[in-house]
Amino acid sequence: MEGTSERKLTSYLFDDIEVSCASLQVHKGGSLRKITPRAFDVLVYLAGHAGQIVEKQELFDAVWKEKFVTDNALTRIIKEIRQVIGDDADAPRYIETVPKRGYRFIAEVTHPDETPQAQTKMPAFETPSSESSSSVTAQQLGVAKAGFRVNNIILMAAILAALATIGSLIVWRIQTRIGVSDTPTIVRNVQITTWPGLDFFPSLSADGNSLAYSSDHNGSFEIFVRPLTPGAREIQITADGQQNFEPAWSPDGRLIAYYSKNRGGIWVVPSSGGYAKQLTEFGSRPSWSPDGSLIAFQSLGLTDESATAVGPLPPSTLWTVGSHGGDPSPVTQVGNPPGGHGAPSWSPDAKKLVFIAYDGNLSAIWNVAVGSSDLKQIRSIPGWAYDPIYSPDGEHIYYGGVSDSGSFVLYRLSVPRANNQPVDDPVEVANTGLLRIKNLSISADGKKLAYSAPTLMANIVSIQMSTGSSGVPGSPTSLIQGTSFRKGLPRFSPDGRRITYVEFRGGSNQDVWVMDQDGKNQTQLTNDPAIDWGPSWFPDNDRIAFQSNRLGRWAIWAVSIKSGRESLLVDPSYAVSWLRVSPDGKQIAFNSMKSGTINVWVLPVEGGEPAQLTFDKEAAGWPAWSPDGKLMAVEAKRGDDAQVMVMPADGGVMTQLTVDKGQSWPHSWSPDGEKIAFAGERNDIWNVYWVSRATKEQRQLTSYSKPTTYVRYPSWSPQGDQIVYEYGETTGNIWMMELK
Repeated sequence: MEGTSERKLTSYLFDDIEVSCASLQVHKGGSLRKITPRAFDVLVYLAGHAGQIVEKQELFDAVWKEKFVTDNALTRIIKEIRQVIGDDADAPRYIETVPKRGYRFIAEVTHPDETPQAQTKMPAFETPSSESSSSVTAQQLGVAKAGFRVNNIILMAAILAALATIGSLIVWRIQTRIGVSDTPTIVRNVQITTWPGLDFFPSLSADGNSLAYSSDHNGSFEIFVRPLTPGAREIQITADGQQNFEPAWSPDGRLIAYYSKNRGGIWVVPSSGGYAKQLTEFGSRPSWSPDGSLIAFQSLGLTDESATAVGPLPPSTLWTVGSHGGDPSPVTQVGNPPGGHGAPSWSPDAKKLVFIAYDGNLSAIWNVAVGSSDLKQIRSIPGWAYDPIYSPDGEHIYYGGVSDSGSFVLYRLSVPRANNQPVDDPVEVANTGLLRIKNLSISADGKKLAYSAPTLMANIVSIQMSTGSSGVPGSPTSLIQGTSFRKGLPRFSPDGRRITYVEFRGGSNQDVWVMDQDGKNQTQLTNDPAIDWGPSWFPDNDRIAFQSNRLGRWAIWAVSIKSGRESLLVDPSYAVSWLRVSPDGKQIAFNSMKSGTINVWVLPVEGGEPAQLTFDKEAAGWPAWSPDGKLMAVEAKRGDDAQVMVMPADGGVMTQLTVDKGQSWPHSWSPDGEKIAFAGERNDIWNVYWVSRATKEQRQLTSYSKPTTYVRYPSWSPQGDQIVYEYGETTGNIWMMELK
């Protein structure tokens, strides 16, 4: 058993798979396989303990150390590993699930970098005997059993001093990725509210003893304050039925600022309740300066209360207003930086605001110096990031995000005040599985961090449409039954016989699926750890285009239903989102921020230069081709509202079809090209509607009545007899982490 500690820290070979700890890579059949760092660590630990049952808690202690993590997170990691190495949970060749306990690596493992004399196979289910183990020194045995255990990192560093190259690489990997010396410890993570509806937007008072939040306890959203001392009584601060959101405590604890959706703008009310005063006529997401003299806010209101909402879209910008009133002053300008600017949070020295810039596709964390408009990008994220806030010492930024495996994570990024630039990659503080981490709020001493954890269980629903001129709908019927996290973005094939959609199954990122128009024969088409999104049919009823970040950036791919073959269609040098293939299959329309705000562009499928179709100063995007390809429906932002527009498919004047206050998000056309189906929000309730292109008449097709209902992406069958759409309900509660 000489050299056991070295074997544990070099490489592992089983079948045609090599796991190299030196290069931090996995090769299968000679090909490099993509794997996330966390999954790599778990694979190494399991392979290093081949034949042994590894308890779940042992994996948590070894790989995650003291971070809060759920069983779901581990399940997702194991699933990713199986996808990478080609294993099957039902008929395992490598990793066996031991019910209620953990996992066992059952393949025979060799170590190719050793000499033949030193190489030893460890058969499946075989545990080294005590006699053979007795020849190993205590230090060697400690390393062999610990593998990548983080809690033995000091011992490992000492032992590996002689193995300078390998040892330094491993210690660097653990310290930089796991942040042993700098990551806060979560003492406990507690659910504060238990309402079956939606509680969100928590705000901790400066002393950390009280929590304000918004809830639909009484049917409409109001502001509540809950003392965190046992036995104390919760009080309702607002009761006007005006949909009040986003409370924010003043530093002295006397006032609460909030956003009133129906009345508009930022309001202030005593924290014990009483008369509310309006500070601004526009804007939302108030944030108090540390001295209480100013309130920062985003210019656009809250247009989407769903769990999936990320941030405001362009042209939202940041502003400040005096806490006692006065004229608001702009802090950022449209297009600088790109995206909509939102969720501002002050630095402790009151010199900077950290915020999210979001364009519907990409998120970026920025900060801006108040008064000088000096902008610096903190981090660009090819996906979603939520609500960055400064730590009380001003040296770190917390934010919610999504891991490579699709789980939701609380990150902390070191941003020293001296140079205001990140010094390392973000550290994972907590992994909460399928519970999002949004609307962060931290106490003044940094020991309490509250967040909302909204969830969305969405499915695809169908309504039957009469084929006559009235378009009268039938009752909604679910096409899919299941327990996955979310199924949505449905789109009919050109012949109306199939529906493509996206499924997010908890433990993996989104993948593209297809089913019959009646919900039967559900088939998964893509199975990549990356995000596959926005499927759109080619006219052959076989190929489906979709966007994916599997290259580390957004590009346009295609998959064939018949062969399952995937191909890269377009790899642009700019971000694309919300793609739609033209009816003749020759062009792809998409959203782009190249002009500074969201506009519609088109790109030839066979290659060529993109062409800009809309030139809107606010935002005009989310295109939908008419059946004959001559027209295009577009969603255009007008203040806090969004309207349905129609224009020639090669560009030109947009004609506005809706004028309602609220949101109108077009998605598809009736087969005759006369009506446009859209998801509409009226009086805070989402439903499916159509609007006539000729007469501008509207008709509501569904009758949902709860403000937390999620209704999106109505797709009209080319046969005219069916509309399918995504339906769900956002629920969630307030949680709080106690940090040490």
